[in-house]
Amino acid sequence: DTEEHGKISLKIAEVEFALNFLDKYAPANAGLEGMVLGKKVKVKSLKDVHNIRKNFFYQDIIEKCKNLEEELNRYKVKLNDIITELAELDPWQRLQLDLSLSRETKKTKLLVGSIDLKSSTECFTEIKEKINLSEIKIIEKGVNQTRFYLLVEKENSATAESILQKYGYSEFLPNLRKGTPSEVTQNLQEEEKDTLQKLEILERERKKIAKNVPDLKVIYDYLNWVIGKEEAKTQFGYTDSTVSITGFVPKAKLPKLEKALAKVSKSITVEELEITEEDKVPVELENKKMIKPFESLMALFGLPASNEADPTPYLTPFFIVFFGFCLTDVGYGLTLGIGLFILLRAVKFDDGMEKLLRLLMYGGWATVVMGVLFGGYLGMTVDQAPAWMVNAEGTRFKYQIFDPINNLNAVMAFAYGLGLIQLWFGTFLNGLQQWKTNKSQAIQTSFSYNFLILMLILYSLAAADIVLGTQAEIIKNVLLATTLFVVWGSGYGNKNIILRPIIGAIMFLQEMIGIFSNVLSYSRLFALGLATGIIALVFNSIALTMFELLPIYAAIPVMIFIIAIGHTLNIALSVMGAFIHSARLQFVEFFGKFFIGGGKIFKPFKKEMKYVALNRK
Repeated sequence: DTEEHGKISLKIAEVEFALNFLDKYAPANAGLEGMVLGKKVKVKSLKDVHNIRKNFFYQDIIEKCKNLEEELNRYKVKLNDIITELAELDPWQRLQLDLSLSRETKKTKLLVGSIDLKSSTECFTEIKEKINLSEIKIIEKGVNQTRFYLLVEKENSATAESILQKYGYSEFLPNLRKGTPSEVTQNLQEEEKDTLQKLEILERERKKIAKNVPDLKVIYDYLNWVIGKEEAKTQFGYTDSTVSITGFVPKAKLPKLEKALAKVSKSITVEELEITEEDKVPVELENKKMIKPFESLMALFGLPASNEADPTPYLTPFFIVFFGFCLTDVGYGLTLGIGLFILLRAVKFDDGMEKLLRLLMYGGWATVVMGVLFGGYLGMTVDQAPAWMVNAEGTRFKYQIFDPINNLNAVMAFAYGLGLIQLWFGTFLNGLQQWKTNKSQAIQTSFSYNFLILMLILYSLAAADIVLGTQAEIIKNVLLATTLFVVWGSGYGNKNIILRPIIGAIMFLQEMIGIFSNVLSYSRLFALGLATGIIALVFNSIALTMFELLPIYAAIPVMIFIIAIGHTLNIALSVMGAFIHSARLQFVEFFGKFFIGGGKIFKPFKKEMKYVALNRK
């Protein structure tokens, strides 16, 4: 029903107007609840929503808001006019002339205005020379202007005005009010005071009405639910006696849907339709509990196509390791992990926020592990650490493998190694996708590069006599044969037997250069991890220096302050950097190898809640 739809849309617009009008004084959620809910209204159940709908006369509130806005605007316009008029009168306070009187008589005309200070003497001299019967009275000489009035005979007024215009004359034309400028100013100031008082009264009324904002928000969402249902009905197919609804539902939930509809009516029939190529199948991510938080990363990038595997489980281990690598500090990891664990236990967040916070919590635990491996403990050095944290030789922390200060090459190699593993895996996933449609292409392109990279690694280890040193020559020959096969496979699609290896060689070089440049991108892990530790060390050094310089009674609080502020800033910036750069490596380097994307989100028909936050149990 178009008419009904229009009525509901009008009501929504009116409620939205009232919410915007009252927003300045709307009751705010305080404390932790305010951080979680924002501007949403906490409601226990849908039953409470319907009770508000029945008992809250929101149209009365809307009417009050309309009237109040009209009054406020009227007085605001009046106040602006008063302020403008006061500004115009301010320079003319010494003018002893009733502004309501006419400036013309039968024989004379009074000209009141101002000209440039530098030109005033010349202007007045010229007037006196050309007009004998004239009277000039200088009211005030300002910084840049001379304010005056000129009385002339009416027959000479045109000449006088012509001379004045030549010197940039600006006529003083105030509103016709009774009294001199100083008297009018005094009256206007009284009006201004009264207007401000009236505005204050109106604002208090506005603040009082704003107590109804929570209920108005509930009404707003309820009306949107109603209009949502009306719009959904327009997509149904109707006959005289039946209604048909076509849509998508997750396959696992189809039995539940059938049972629920059977309770409504036994005459409802559910039929499963075959998916065709023309159908734009929506995508819903479905992962296990541990993987689910990382769906928030996919939400930032986009969804896979409906015929494509969900990459969330594949990016999860890499993101976690990369996140920990960027922080590499046990103290920061524990702060993040324990803090978010407590927060998630204490507060019920909406689904999206909970996923993101849980993801960061997992990142905190990964940071603890990486911090142990890198010897990161809030910027503490081995010399400053207690004995139980240090190895028997006293050179490293216990269980520390990497030394980011004294052995940068090992840390850099670790970063590049992780990058190479992820890129290899991305190429492998691309091969699996190709395998579904073209096995030959998968072997000759993606899988051949996978094998080539493995052989390169194996040959490097054999040449360095780390493993299989005696088999280095055999591995070398296999590597050469693999390279030739990869060059041939890179020219896949070209049927010309002469051009194919040439094109393949060009494609091979491009791919190897691409892999090399992609691997270099993983140096950001090394850079961020190193920066976190060095900044922590710097703050500790500053705190210790201040401790040595100041008296003990001042040194301790200053040292605590520097350490607390320094490490808080460092963890905040480091977590932000770790998240952004770890995500970037997934989206650009990893996804670039296999991910197609472009999926349309599955958006089930439900009550959309802009303002209502139902209490979660």
